Amino acid sequence: MRTGGYLLLLVLLTLTLAACLGGGRGGTPIPSLHTVNGVGFDMGLAPAATFPTGENDAGEATVHRAFYIGETPVTYELWYTVRQWALQNGYTFANAGREGSDGSTGQEPTARREEPVTMVNWRDSIVWANALSELLDYDPVYIYGGEVIRDSNDVTACNNAIQENADGFRLPTSPEWELAARYKGDDSTSGAIARDGLYWTPGNYASGATANYQDATATHAVAWYDEDSTKDVGLKAANALGLFDMSGNVWEWTFTADGSDRVVRGGAWDAALRFVLQVGRPREVAPGTAYESVGIRLVRTAL
Repeated sequence: MRTGGYLLLLVLLTLTLAACLGGGRGGTPIPSLHTVNGVGFDMGLAPAATFPTGENDAGEATVHRAFYIGETPVTYELWYTVRQWALQNGYTFANAGREGSDGSTGQEPTARREEPVTMVNWRDSIVWANALSELLDYDPVYIYGGEVIRDSNDVTACNNAIQENADGFRLPTSPEWELAARYKGDDSTSGAIARDGLYWTPGNYASGATANYQDATATHAVAWYDEDSTKDVGLKAANALGLFDMSGNVWEWTFTADGSDRVVRGGAWDAALRFVLQVGRPREVAPGTAYESVGIRLVRTAL
C-alpha cells in the first residue's frame, strides 16, 4: 500500500475510535480515568441500547446515548477531597458525608476511605457532581434559572434542576443505571435475555450474578448484603461492563423522579436478600433525606 493509503487508513481508524469512545470538548475522547488531587476514579463505557426492564422483564426501555459510568460507588475519600475544594469555591452542602455506614462524618479520611460515602441526600449529590465538574474543568450539568446550582440547601433550585447536555459529571437516570447493571454484551449464558443482538441480565438477578437473587452463592459473589456495615468498594466480582457493587453495599441515587421522590437502585449492605439485589427493582426515597445505606455513582454522557 502506498504512503497515502496508510495515512488514509490511519485517519479512518482514528475517526472510528473517536466515534466509539465519544468525545469531550473539541471532539477529543473522554478519558475513563480521572484524578482529583491524587485520588483517582475510573469509568466504564456503556452503550446506547434498548433493553428489558422490571423484575419480570415485562417492560422495555431505551437509552439513546452512550455514557460513561463509575466503576464503583463514590468513595468517601473522593467525596471528601472534592467537598473540601468545593467549600472554598462557593459551594454549600446540607450534609458533610459519612465514611461508610458508621464511620466519621465530615472528617479527614481514615483506613475506611475506600468505603462508599453515605449520609448525603439527593440534592447534595447533584451539587457535588457540579463541583467535581468545575474542579476538573468540565461544564457543570445541573442548572436552575440559567445558573449553576451550588447550594444543596436551595430546595427550589435543586428540585427543579435542569439537566444540561453538558460534558460534566452527573447522576445516572434510572434507565441508564439499569442498562449498566443488566448489560451482558455477547454473553448468552446464565439465563440471559436476547434483545436486538445483545444479551441482558434477567431482572431478578443481582448485577453480574450467574443465577437469580434467591441463589445465595451466586448473589454473594457479586454483592454485599445482610451485613453489619458497608465494605470497601470493588471487593466482589464485577459485572460485564467491569462495574463493581452495582448490587449491594449501598443504594445509589439516580436523577429520575417518581412523584416528589427520587429513584435509588441496587440494594444495600443492611438489606435482606428477598427485598433487594434485583436489577429490575427500583426504590423511591425523598430527595432531602440522607441514609447510612444510600450513596452515589457518577456518569458522564459520551458527547
